[in-house]
Amino acid sequence: IHAEAGWSSRYAFMAMMSAGIAILGLLLSSPAVVIGAMLLSPLMGPIIGFGFSLALFDFREMRASLHALVLG
Repeated sequence: IHAEAGWSSRYAFMAMMSAGIAILGLLLSSPAVVIGAMLLSPLMGPIIGFGFSLALFDFREMRASLHALVLG
Protein backbone atom coordinates (compact mmCIF):
# COMPACT_ATOMS: atom_id res chain seq x y z
CA ILE A 1 0.00 0.00 0.00
CA HIS A 2 2.79 2.39 0.95
CA ALA A 3 4.61 2.02 -2.38
CA GLU A 4 1.50 2.68 -4.47
CA ALA A 5 0.10 5.56 -2.39
CA GLY A 6 2.71 8.22 -3.07
CA TRP A 7 3.80 10.34 -5.98
CA SER A 8 6.14 8.70 -8.50
CA SER A 9 7.05 9.04 -12.15
CA ARG A 10 4.96 5.94 -12.90
CA TYR A 11 1.94 7.53 -11.21
CA ALA A 12 2.41 10.77 -13.18
CA PHE A 13 2.70 8.86 -16.46
CA MET A 14 -0.44 6.82 -15.78
CA ALA A 15 -2.40 9.95 -14.78
CA MET A 16 -1.35 11.75 -17.96
CA MET A 17 -2.20 8.77 -20.14
CA SER A 18 -5.58 8.40 -18.45
CA ALA A 19 -6.32 12.11 -18.91
CA GLY A 20 -5.32 11.93 -22.58
CA ILE A 21 -7.58 8.96 -23.23
CA ALA A 22 -10.45 10.70 -21.41
CA ILE A 23 -9.99 13.81 -23.55
CA LEU A 24 -10.10 11.71 -26.71
CA GLY A 25 -13.23 10.00 -25.46
CA LEU A 26 -14.90 13.35 -24.81
CA LEU A 27 -13.91 14.69 -28.21
CA LEU A 28 -15.27 11.56 -29.90
CA SER A 29 -18.40 11.48 -27.71
CA SER A 30 -17.61 7.90 -26.78
CA PRO A 31 -18.73 6.80 -23.31
CA ALA A 32 -16.82 3.52 -23.67
CA VAL A 33 -13.50 5.34 -24.13
CA VAL A 34 -14.17 7.60 -21.12
CA ILE A 35 -14.96 4.55 -18.99
CA GLY A 36 -11.76 2.93 -20.24
CA ALA A 37 -9.82 6.01 -19.12
CA MET A 38 -11.37 5.71 -15.66
CA LEU A 39 -10.27 2.08 -15.49
CA LEU A 40 -6.72 3.09 -16.39
CA SER A 41 -6.63 5.87 -13.80
CA PRO A 42 -4.13 5.24 -10.96
CA LEU A 43 -6.08 7.22 -8.33
CA MET A 44 -7.12 4.16 -6.34
CA GLY A 45 -3.63 3.70 -4.84
CA PRO A 46 -3.57 7.07 -3.05
CA ILE A 47 -7.21 6.68 -1.97
CA ILE A 48 -6.45 3.33 -0.33
CA GLY A 49 -3.24 4.75 1.15
CA PHE A 50 -5.18 7.65 2.63
CA GLY A 51 -7.69 5.25 4.18
CA PHE A 52 -4.98 3.11 5.74
CA SER A 53 -3.08 6.14 7.02
CA LEU A 54 -6.28 7.50 8.53
CA ALA A 55 -6.94 4.19 10.27
CA LEU A 56 -3.37 3.97 11.59
CA PHE A 57 -2.96 7.71 12.37
CA ASP A 58 0.11 7.81 10.13
CA PHE A 59 0.17 11.50 9.25
CA ARG A 60 3.31 11.29 7.10
CA GLU A 61 1.67 8.71 4.85
CA MET A 62 -1.57 10.72 4.88
CA ARG A 63 0.30 13.79 3.62
CA ALA A 64 1.98 11.77 0.86
CA SER A 65 -1.34 10.24 -0.22
CA LEU A 66 -3.12 13.59 -0.26
CA HIS A 67 -0.23 15.11 -2.23
CA ALA A 68 -0.52 12.39 -4.87
CA LEU A 69 -4.31 12.81 -5.03
CA VAL A 70 -4.12 16.58 -5.46
CA LEU A 71 -1.47 16.36 -8.16
CA GLY A 72 -3.33 13.53 -9.87
